[in-house]
Amino acid sequence: ALVAMATASAPGQMQCCECGTLIDPNPTALCLPCLRNRVDITEGLQRQCVLSVCPKCARILQPPNHWVTAEPESKELLALCLKRIRGLNKVRLVDAGFVWTEPHSRRLRVRVTVQAEVLNGAIAEQTCEIEFTLQSHQCDHCNRSAARDYWRALVQLRQHSPHPKTLLYLEQLVLKHQAHRDCTGVKRCGANGLDFFFAQRQDAKRLADFLAAHSPSRCQTSETLVSHDTHSNVFNYKYTFCIEVAPICKDDVVCLPPPVARKLSSVGQFCVVYRVTDRLHLVDPRTCRTAEVTGKQFWQAPFQALQAKLSDFTVTNCEPIEHQQHQQQHAAAGGGGSRFLSADVWLLTDADLSSDEVHCRSHLGRLLSCGDTARGLDLRRANLNHAELDRLVDSKVPDVVLVKKVYASSRRSQRRWRLRRLEEADVDVDDDDSGGQGGAAYQEFLDDLEEDKELRRGVNIYKERLAAAAASAAVSAGDDGAPEIGLDEMLDELNLDADDAAME
Repeated sequence: ALVAMATASAPGQMQCCECGTLIDPNPTALCLPCLRNRVDITEGLQRQCVLSVCPKCARILQPPNHWVTAEPESKELLALCLKRIRGLNKVRLVDAGFVWTEPHSRRLRVRVTVQAEVLNGAIAEQTCEIEFTLQSHQCDHCNRSAARDYWRALVQLRQHSPHPKTLLYLEQLVLKHQAHRDCTGVKRCGANGLDFFFAQRQDAKRLADFLAAHSPSRCQTSETLVSHDTHSNVFNYKYTFCIEVAPICKDDVVCLPPPVARKLSSVGQFCVVYRVTDRLHLVDPRTCRTAEVTGKQFWQAPFQALQAKLSDFTVTNCEPIEHQQHQQQHAAAGGGGSRFLSADVWLLTDADLSSDEVHCRSHLGRLLSCGDTARGLDLRRANLNHAELDRLVDSKVPDVVLVKKVYASSRRSQRRWRLRRLEEADVDVDDDDSGGQGGAAYQEFLDDLEEDKELRRGVNIYKERLAAAAASAAVSAGDDGAPEIGLDEMLDELNLDADDAAME
């Protein structure tokens, strides 16, 4: 609507000088229809504008070369649109707002109200609509991401272990904290590594610091000269950060070197790794005493796990050691508290049930009972090439070192949850294939998540889709008391395709 406001008031009324209509006195001596026909203050405004939007990251170009993030119908987007209207600086802006448009129309409409001085010093106000067309234009960052051979900094994550479960855990930490949000690409290197490509060195350094803070690792850096401008003395480098994680994983059996065992003072040479965070958490299966080895301590005196296939045993008898004196001694020396309990366990090998029973001392006294299945390292039959083990006399080497209790494998098909994986351009990653890391290692990692609540704190666990959840609910639950993940620990995963299909 066009409104004319008089600069000075006068009593009575007057006739319009063109049509003779009675009007209130004003400097133009014109009525509103006649003034509208003679003057259009929005004539100099650009009615059609173009906004460049990146189709991948949805950022909007602010000329000349700055890309900004703006939500639909936000104040930031409105300010960006007003800056693109030519001629708006010649009038006074009174009000502006969005007009609803179809979300898929690739159009934005902005209604603006402006004021300007017209004939004989009168102030006119008028409203008009400006249409913006959203044009797809890839930003520089996404353009470099699309070129797969472009990168300026590289983070190499490696763990040289037969079952790199620590690598799987670090992958989930990266996803939860979005530490890879600035990377231009991710590549899986065999079974024991991940490569993260970045366009900026500081982004790669940020990820390297994150990985070093959450794992017992060491970092090595290198740089390669790509080009050199002799006139401006500008050097162009490519940077590489190599993060090597300690080759020790959860449920590994280690034989510590005597200097390391003496430094820890509370454990013997044979220990079981029950958790890996930024340090190695060890437990002595004979005394239930625990110790921690930081990443710095490990790389000063590195040691290897006993690399042998674990065997399954049937528990024939389990007698917990509940003597008060024994509990006080191992608690004072760093015992595992209520988590572990020493027990004398008698076992039969599942592969040969006709063999004699074997006795061992284990820290799993709270979990094992007669008839259960336990998994451990059979040192009587293992063919190991380990320097520290060869130096020990036979009397100090246990027959069996139990690692964990084994539950029925049928629970894997009853899971109502899943994990996200790192998206890759060249490799289609799914849970069964584990992205080249072996399905067995990935399934063992899922088992560890169910059995260890502390481990689940660093992982985002998502509910399975409705169809899979309904199918798993129809399967009868196991009767072996296997641990499960409650619904309160799961997150709802946003799936737009599934939501659209459900609406149809």
